Amino acid sequence: TSTFLFYLKTQSEIELCSISSNAPQPHRTVRIEGTILDINVHTSNNYSIILTQRRLIVVHSLSNGEVTAVIDVSSQIHNVYNFALDSSGLYLALLCDVKGYKGACGKKSNVVFFEIGTGKVQCYIDGVFEMNEVMFDEYGKFVVVGVGGSKGGVSLWKLPNNMKDAIYNVKEQVKADANFWEMYEIRYDDNDEDINNYYNRN
Repeated sequence: TSTFLFYLKTQSEIELCSISSNAPQPHRTVRIEGTILDINVHTSNNYSIILTQRRLIVVHSLSNGEVTAVIDVSSQIHNVYNFALDSSGLYLALLCDVKGYKGACGKKSNVVFFEIGTGKVQCYIDGVFEMNEVMFDEYGKFVVVGVGGSKGGVSLWKLPNNMKDAIYNVKEQVKADANFWEMYEIRYDDNDEDINNYYNRN
């Protein structure tokens, strides 16, 4: 299995390199409409996941460059900043401003969690303080949020039990079968997930 690194060639173009050999080798150039804000490689090493200024989360196949999935949050989110993937590859946490649900600080105050395989919203965080960064802990039990302000700080949030259990189960299955993710393709049509309806339901 190859491991990948990437560098930003332009604001909308990324060069992916394979480091399966002794030295990095050019693998594929990925071009996106709009400015790229954040990028990561899925745990399976089968996909790159890119966040754009147009408020799209775009999933690309690393084998052929095909766009296999898109989560479109542009109608319900003012701004997007960065995202994190949990270590199992199941969930994505998006740092953003949800329309109508800003925290006391007025910006960078929401984290929305998506299931990568379906694009569906799983849960959310409404912060009181401005958030600068979000990441999952290694074991898939907590989310660590970097809090802004003059002094800065860290806020720790516990994941819901259903998400913790799902992360644990997938990681155990990957331990038992290194080809686990080959059986589960990330592929769906553009998903304009109704975030506000989710907020209203919960």
